[in-house]
Amino acid sequence: MKIPLLTLSLLFCVTTTSFSQSMLPCNCNALNEIPKNYMAEKQATELLNTYIDQLWKYSKIRKIRDPFVVKEALCPYALTDICLTKLPDGTAENVRLILYSKEFLEDLNKAGQTASYVDRHVLLHELGHHVLGHHKNSKSMEALLSIYKQSAPDPKEWRKYGAANPMAQELEADIYAVWALSKLEKGFTVQQLVSQFNTQILNQKDKEAIAANHSDHPLFRDRIETMRKFEAQMLRAQSKVVPRKYFSDIASSAYLDLWPDAPVIDIALNAGIALGGITDFSYDGEKTDGFLYPPKTLKSISNYHAGLSITRFRWDRHWQRHVDIQWSRHKYGTTVQGGSEEQLIEKFQVDYLTVAPRMTWNSATGGKKGSFQALRVGLIAGFGFNFRIPAGKISYTNYISDVPTPKSRFTLGPKAVVGVSLLKKTFLPKGANILFSYDPQWIRLDTPVKTCVISHNLECTLQYSIFRH
Repeated sequence: MKIPLLTLSLLFCVTTTSFSQSMLPCNCNALNEIPKNYMAEKQATELLNTYIDQLWKYSKIRKIRDPFVVKEALCPYALTDICLTKLPDGTAENVRLILYSKEFLEDLNKAGQTASYVDRHVLLHELGHHVLGHHKNSKSMEALLSIYKQSAPDPKEWRKYGAANPMAQELEADIYAVWALSKLEKGFTVQQLVSQFNTQILNQKDKEAIAANHSDHPLFRDRIETMRKFEAQMLRAQSKVVPRKYFSDIASSAYLDLWPDAPVIDIALNAGIALGGITDFSYDGEKTDGFLYPPKTLKSISNYHAGLSITRFRWDRHWQRHVDIQWSRHKYGTTVQGGSEEQLIEKFQVDYLTVAPRMTWNSATGGKKGSFQALRVGLIAGFGFNFRIPAGKISYTNYISDVPTPKSRFTLGPKAVVGVSLLKKTFLPKGANILFSYDPQWIRLDTPVKTCVISHNLECTLQYSIFRH
């Protein structure tokens, strides 16, 4: 049977005889077992390089200088690899290998023509694996094999591979191929591509994957839906040159949409200051003029906190669970009226280890399925509690009498939060929150006389994510 050749856009190269093709291994050994000097293969390489050169001007992805080789092999589907090859002069170079399967393409393709959109999409998909750097995460493929050795592997296991998730990489290569065809093929649409698919074969393969409770690729129905949504989003954006992380961000978002009920845990660093406070102090029932030292400059902030924030949420829900673990410091003072001026009579500094659980509503999550926009801005509103555990001794100074330094005790108070969330729907922990909180602070002191110390504080906190699971 004659092997189809792809013209203009790409060329599937003809190697020696049908027997040698059937024996061609699905790895880098294919380069060694078959001679490399056939004209069809040379033409395929030249045409592929021409295709590649046209694509670099539309993205900020670093250009690959390695040579590309396309071959046919008896593989279950198309494959890619990077092969270290010795040149005649004794030096070595990396060869970017693309192996395609004629049988696999014939199963997928009902168009009955050479150079169909299905053929082109498959080759550009494999090119995408090279261009997008998926071979840097080879360990993810080893993890893939370990899962398939299980009797009934759970497809949700894919979540734990993070940015190296092989299924997300398949979606990323799909959308790269759609993007490339839209740039290089005038009038191309995803609907034209889908119309050339053999839907009966695709449905059968999906049923087999579902029955086995796993698949080595995303389900075809999910891949097609992802490509449709990406095309709609791409047309709205009308971007001429896409950034380097454009495809990985969209693929991450698309993959997370497949399992939106999967819990996500973000860990963030947080730091902030008390912008001001209205105090209510009394000693032995007598009101005292108290104050919270105001913030002055970044070099001499009086009241601040720093620590970690842990957030547990789902992408399909607005409600999130938070807990802040912080070390905090607050400085207070009291005054009396002395003549025409107020006189400082005492000041004290209280340090706490604070644990603050809360429930938060975030508009950046939930209700956005169908949009692959990775960067999301939302409004935050939440309510919780502050558990303050004294951390060390109070720093206390009294300017009018010899009073022993009091001891601080555990306190509990409410906390209300509003703010803005900048959240990335990706595997990577990219995101930040700016929060303003009403934080009434009760200070319980062991003193000879009865004291009542409360400060209604307004605080500002910045959170920056460093880990996501």
